[in-house]
Amino acid sequence: MAFTSFPFPSATSAISEDALTTTVTEQLSPNSCSDIEFIFARGSGSSLNDGDVQKWQEEITYKLKNSSISYNFYELGSRSYNNAKYPAISVGFENATSFFNSLSAIFAKARIGDFNKSVEQGVSELSGRIASVNKSCPDTKFVLGGYSQGAVVIGRAIRKLPSSKIIYAATFGDPYLYLPEGYGLFPDACRNKNLSEYRIYAPDCHTHSGLLGTNRPYVPSGYSGKVGLWCVKKDIFCSNSFKLNNPIGSHLSYRTDGIYSMAATTIVSKVNSSYARSGITLEDAYIPPAKEYDRPVYVTSASGDKPPVLSNLSYKNDKITYALSDNTSSVLVLYNNIILGQTTETYLEVPTDVTDGTFSFIPLDNNTEQRGEPVNITITSNSASTNQTTSNSSNPSNPSNPSNPSTDLAPAKQNILAPKSGTR
Repeated sequence: MAFTSFPFPSATSAISEDALTTTVTEQLSPNSCSDIEFIFARGSGSSLNDGDVQKWQEEITYKLKNSSISYNFYELGSRSYNNAKYPAISVGFENATSFFNSLSAIFAKARIGDFNKSVEQGVSELSGRIASVNKSCPDTKFVLGGYSQGAVVIGRAIRKLPSSKIIYAATFGDPYLYLPEGYGLFPDACRNKNLSEYRIYAPDCHTHSGLLGTNRPYVPSGYSGKVGLWCVKKDIFCSNSFKLNNPIGSHLSYRTDGIYSMAATTIVSKVNSSYARSGITLEDAYIPPAKEYDRPVYVTSASGDKPPVLSNLSYKNDKITYALSDNTSSVLVLYNNIILGQTTETYLEVPTDVTDGTFSFIPLDNNTEQRGEPVNITITSNSASTNQTTSNSSNPSNPSNPSNPSTDLAPAKQNILAPKSGTR
């Protein structure tokens, strides 16, 4: 389904960190400086402040509600920087203009056509915005997100922006997706092998390239651990299949299917790790990355949603193990009420120097967005002495639902996601 891909320009076109102080069109007030600015690029034909950017902001805001980190949001297309303002031109078959824009998208990698011009406007505005903020607020860092055409903007921009200024870049429904583990009749991804580190959510194990081609490498130099992609099943623009009765339906579902909520969990974890606070660091903790497709997902029945369950929790030889019900897609892991990360594995390796503290494991059903009852285990100075308890809550809730404060989770406050040496 993918078209022939063309190479990106060489790294010589990248913008150095020093250059960020010279390519500025305006100067911000120092009083407006924040720790982080979240920048989002909308999809083709979308208006400013559409449903995707609203959901992006809503989910990040909710998951940062207990954080002391200051932040603000910016949407590409809001202002002109570097004489550029992202138009997010429409594509499709609604009229002649959108049809010809669709044709031009095929050649965007070759840097020709109106679709390419739209993307380049986005890249230029993004570079100018970061330069402008950096002029007055040199300590501010950035988190980038892009949906559809906006994902193309982000993918192209990070090849020019210094990675030291970027905490994370997230793409949704990227038509230039690249997952080499999805190629072949029996791809590695279907056997949970050789998974790309940036593959955060791509449940179709045959997914390998976008509709318009591939970005190779998908993660440019300096951005290891700073890029993640989300591609829902049957999204014609990034997945390996589509719905015959509604070809673009899945591509339009990111805002309604909990994808931005899932992404916000990853993003906020990266943010809190970047702004580490003092205290226990668990620098050697290794949590296997979450890969939703390698475990069966419960399908909602007429009688209602069946909550996910975690059981048989045990601790032995510096490893915590547990069993998951069939409808448990993944597990959210916390240490002393601090989020460590999300995993689909059934174990957690505990650093030998961690002798006191409570680990909490919350089973999640990513299909229904239900949260099961937390199960806790306390590690004491006597490694053989554990205390396993289960929450009294009998009403699992949607993890993105702010109406249930009894299950609110404290944000991570230190860098605890670093894998053990040699585990990858």
